Amino acid sequence: PEYRALHNVHEVAVLLPALNAGQIAVEVMRLSENQTEYQRLVDNCRPAAQIWNWQQDKKVLLSVWNDVLPVKLPN
Repeated sequence: PEYRALHNVHEVAVLLPALNAGQIAVEVMRLSENQTEYQRLVDNCRPAAQIWNWQQDKKVLLSVWNDVLPVKLPN
């Protein structure tokens, strides 16, 4: 469910109904033959990378960690 939610924000990948070698191979071949769709996914990665990165996630994760185990970290 989380992958689908992220996918709805920035379509950066192909969601597969099942994770098996055959299905993955079919999708890899399909993307290799469809450069327009492949490039669209690549282009969608650029804005997603501005949001989905360690610098952004770090703030949330440290906040959660501090709520669980408050510790004063040195500067």
